[in-house]
Amino acid sequence: MTIPTIVIDLDKRCAECKKKGSGVAANGLCLSCTTKAIKRKPMKSAEGAAVAARFDELKRGLRGNQ
Repeated sequence: MTIPTIVIDLDKRCAECKKKGSGVAANGLCLSCTTKAIKRKPMKSAEGAAVAARFDELKRGLRGNQ
């Protein structure tokens, strides 16, 4: 079994809010903006829209397996 790992880069800028030092994950978003994407808040960046779409896809897949 592999343990999921989230790698945070404190030197990168978030693709969505442009803040630096807020901890950017591999998806290009800080954790705050990742949460906004998951909660279906409007996203300005391509990275934000991609995270939102991927999360919706995963949710639909889980609903289909119930």
